[in-house]
Amino acid sequence: MPDTTTHRTPLTRAVLCALVLLVGLLAMKALASLKKPPGTLDLPEIPLTVEVAEARPQEVQTVISGYGEVTALNTVALSPEISGRVVAVHPRLEEGEVIEAGEILFRLDTETLALEKATATRRLVTLKRNRDLLKKEYERTRKLFDTMKTGSLSDVETAEQAYNTAKDAVDQLAHSLADTELSLAKSTVRAPFRARIKSVAIEQNQYVTTGTQVVTLADDAVLEVSVPVKGDEAAMFLEFAPGKSTATWFGPLTPKACTVSWNDGTATATGSLDRVVRYDAASRTVYVAVRIDRQDRKGFPVTEGMFCRVAIPGKALENVIPIPSHAVTYDGKVRIAHKGRLKTVPVETAYTRDGFTYVSDGLATGTPVITSRLSSPLENALLTITVPKELASGGTR
Repeated sequence: MPDTTTHRTPLTRAVLCALVLLVGLLAMKALASLKKPPGTLDLPEIPLTVEVAEARPQEVQTVISGYGEVTALNTVALSPEISGRVVAVHPRLEEGEVIEAGEILFRLDTETLALEKATATRRLVTLKRNRDLLKKEYERTRKLFDTMKTGSLSDVETAEQAYNTAKDAVDQLAHSLADTELSLAKSTVRAPFRARIKSVAIEQNQYVTTGTQVVTLADDAVLEVSVPVKGDEAAMFLEFAPGKSTATWFGPLTPKACTVSWNDGTATATGSLDRVVRYDAASRTVYVAVRIDRQDRKGFPVTEGMFCRVAIPGKALENVIPIPSHAVTYDGKVRIAHKGRLKTVPVETAYTRDGFTYVSDGLATGTPVITSRLSSPLENALLTITVPKELASGGTR
């Protein structure tokens, strides 16, 4: 059979494909023209309701806060200066007791010392008598030799030698007797001040040796707290006495009345800023001593060993603006109301305490600072400003 298949050229095929695509595009455009566009809806901008406070510079008294352990300035470890058996102990020589100055803490056996003293005393009388006789003999021999040429120089020297030997014996025995009397005095140990007993390691009839620590006393009349202060805070806020600084160490601190409190005010006392104790290079910390002057007698006492909070007045800051700390961002910025919209501005802070941060630069007087707590607000957001609660209730700004 003959082949009747029509053969199309490539050009013909391309033209047909183009026609199909064109028809499809025209159909889509026709269908799209039949669809109506959605209507537009104008939504009003919702304002952000905030509270603001005007920036007002003021002078602020800074306070340096720190914690430290209370210690007794004067602590003494007593050891007997002689060895012996303990024959008497204070009836209240127990840890925690308070013993008045001058009271006997303990006494050592003195029988042997008393016998040595009595023997030395009697012997000293005899030696002094011999010394006096030999002195007279020496003076007589010397006089006879010098005036009458009786005897010889050797006789004079022998008499002088005998006298000197007797004199030396008297001096040695007198010194020994003085040592014995001193040991007798040391056998009785008294409280050097009104003391609190910190530790006791002695009992009656116990034999103690020289240098053995037996009692530790603390003088609670003078207590101190060593308070660590960060180096930058110390440089900014600690006040030193003018004109008295040294080239190699800190000068004297300006005395300031400090507050010492334990357990959220269960025990309170007042103290005075005394001196710089030391500088810790590892932590870049300055340790200052606060000496406790007066305690609140109505409450629990501040005592040695308590870990207390100490408030130290520092330098006064002038022309700083107080702002609630939550209104300052972590990167040192503050949100303000500018022409009815939110604006974020950078500031410099000088001090933070009790929920307030004090701004030293970046805010002009009278600037409305947003004090509301905001969570990632949009910059330039529309604002509605409300009266703070304390003003609405009749308080003062």
